[in-house]
Amino acid sequence: MTISRRDMLRIGGGTAAMLMTGVRPRTTMANSQAKKLPIGLQLWSVRHQCEKDVSGVLAALAKMGYQGVEFAGYYGQSAKQLRKILDDNGLKCCGSHMKLDVLTGDKLRETIEFNHILGNKYLIVAWMEPAYAKSAQTVK
Repeated sequence: MTISRRDMLRIGGGTAAMLMTGVRPRTTMANSQAKKLPIGLQLWSVRHQCEKDVSGVLAALAKMGYQGVEFAGYYGQSAKQLRKILDDNGLKCCGSHMKLDVLTGDKLRETIEFNHILGNKYLIVAWMEPAYAKSAQTVK
């Protein structure tokens, strides 16, 4: 498809008129809406670095532009310590993945309290031992 100079001027003039009236092209609106979607990182992907310096890793992720993290372990830190690191770097906890056993029995209350301090709403079972998955009854 070939565009003549006349067509190009028509397109350019129409775009200029549209912008002057405050109407924005759809692609611009879509791009601006996409920028509002927060982006998080699952810390499992940087677990070896977190084992060495979780505070430094979270600071670096915030500088890269991430707005949230999903925990994959807590690297020896208390919930209050982790929350302070998150707050200091402007990050949110957008999930924690864990083993099923911390969501049962006496450990459930402790797990909920820990994640409440983090500001986490999502507890994710990352892995289920095959013994648990033998029947639907054990999963309930």
